[in-house]
Amino acid sequence: MKLSIIIPSYNEIENIDNLINEISSVMTGTDYELIIVDDNSPDGTWKVVETRALQDKNLRLIRRLDERGLRSAIETGIKNASGEIVAWMDCDFQHPPQKLLELKEKIEAGADVASASRFMNVKDGSSADSRLTAKDGPFIVRFHGFLSRLLNKTISLVCRSKLTDWTSGMVAFRKSVVNRLTFKGDHGEYLMFLLFQSEHGKFSIREVPYVLNLREAGTSKSSTTYGDLFSLGLQYLRRVARLAYYTYVKNPFRDGKAHSLPSSTKTTTDNSTKSVAYQDAYERNNL
Repeated sequence: MKLSIIIPSYNEIENIDNLINEISSVMTGTDYELIIVDDNSPDGTWKVVETRALQDKNLRLIRRLDERGLRSAIETGIKNASGEIVAWMDCDFQHPPQKLLELKEKIEAGADVASASRFMNVKDGSSADSRLTAKDGPFIVRFHGFLSRLLNKTISLVCRSKLTDWTSGMVAFRKSVVNRLTFKGDHGEYLMFLLFQSEHGKFSIREVPYVLNLREAGTSKSSTTYGDLFSLGLQYLRRVARLAYYTYVKNPFRDGKAHSLPSSTKTTTDNSTKSVAYQDAYERNNL
């Protein structure tokens, strides 16, 4: 199955060249395309990609002049992807490119969704999120890591789910599945809704453990101050409250066909029937 890798970028000139090299090395012998969706970076990130794309048939640039934002960049990448599997990750090396192959393998083995998790229990006992153990790092970075773990545990409890990481930002979907989901949210919380929809839509989800690294170069696009963390935290809490509402008060599938699909349809490799019924249920309830 062909893999389309989507990388949203903005002012990542210090990382983009090395990231392309790393992904190209990891994907040797694999049918893939790398789509960089750049929001017209003032530092010229898009120029680097444009030049390299002339020599690399697997590399594509989408330069957006009139649109901004992480979520919309991912949606743009998905719309332009040619692979049966679409995956995305950050541009700053916090997400290890090596994990892309594991996500792809999970989909090829039958999963509809493969999500990288910082908080899975790994056999060697190592920490999933390096921000939680980087004692010599900035306190705000370690505090952010602590809040991330707390947030994700809360979401799992609220949604009565066994998923461990709802906000990792590194994930792969069958394109036929993600095309039937609704993107909602202005920041990383969009993934919370995608995973919630997938789980309640009876799609198969598998998690892959990974270690979140510290940013290699450049400037973070979020949570650089305590004020940013507070504002972002409120935004996430509002989304968690919405998920709680749909979990306990008004299930989007209560009146939808997806809630009562026969087991033979839920497990079929053809996702069209369950996906259409699932999308209809969500559109009626305007998640």
